[in-house]
Formats: sequence, structure tokens, C-alpha cells
Amino acid sequence: MSTPRSRLKRWALGLLAGLAVLVLVAAGVAVFTVQRPFPDYDGELALPGLSAEVTVYRDSHGIPQLYADTAEDLFTAQGYVHAQDRLRQTDLTTA
Repeated sequence: MSTPRSRLKRWALGLLAGLAVLVLVAAGVAVFTVQRPFPDYDGELALPGLSAEVTVYRDSHGIPQLYADTAEDLFTAQGYVHAQDRLRQTDLTTA
């Protein structure tokens, strides 16, 4: 026969276990939400509208350095890189 005190302990342990599960799920969702919109800095990309190759280097802080043959290509690539970097901020502030 269980006493009221042992029932209260089981209820409190069940509540704590449920809260722990909720905290873990919330942490997983938060990590997924924050890391999902990070841009992919590796590889090559074919951007329509470029007349020649544009090279984008990123330093250790992630700051892009763009090199292009024409000003039009440079500004097109700059707009793309800027949008790529700002997408994360836009995604987080509109969610």
C-alpha cells in the first residue's frame, strides 16, 4: 500500500522527467533553428548573369573578399554574398 508521501514523490519525479524531456526537445529545436540558415561557404556556384568568373574568399572571421573582372560582375556577386549572409538574420527575425 502506497502512502500519500510516496505518491507525491512519484508524481514529482514524473513531472521533473517530463520537464527534462521538454527542455531537451526545446534545446534541439533551438539548435536546429539557429544552425539551419547558415550559408554554405564551400564549393562553387553558377550564378546567372555573370560574364566571367568571380572569386570569393572569406577570411578567418567570415568576411568576404570578392575579385572580379568587371564592376557589374563584382556588384552582382556582392549582392548575392550580402543576401547570403543576411538570410540568417532575416530568417530569425521573421520567425
